[in-house]
Amino acid sequence: MNIFLKPIVRTFVFAAAVAMACPLTAGDDLVGVWQPYSEWATLLGAMTVAPERLSFEVGPTARLEPVRVGGSIFRITAPHGETFLECGEKPVNYVGFHVLDNGLLAFLHYKAHTPPAEPTGSNSMEVIRNGACAVMFYKR
Repeated sequence: MNIFLKPIVRTFVFAAAVAMACPLTAGDDLVGVWQPYSEWATLLGAMTVAPERLSFEVGPTARLEPVRVGGSIFRITAPHGETFLECGEKPVNYVGFHVLDNGLLAFLHYKAHTPPAEPTGSNSMEVIRNGACAVMFYKR
């Protein structure tokens, strides 16, 4: 093996081992109870984000499966109750979270074949440009 590749391979193996040892979960800035802020969010009531679970006061619950280390996009798994039908007949399969500059949480819904990009934007008008089929807003 090329001596220049050994450190790269060693680093990759270490990073992969760390990624397998550390479960991927929703970050601390997302975890907790969020109150509806937008009109559509009031239909589901308070949203509770746990490290690996999402639930609503009225409506569905599901497990969250992260798609990237340190990311805020999650695949919806094991939905229970009312399915995630905010975007039409087929349920959403990915959700994203993004804390705005004013402290509101944007809850983005995606119907996609592959994980969408991480959401960006500092305000509500910018965050709705992330290609989500629905966006709801919550406050602490």
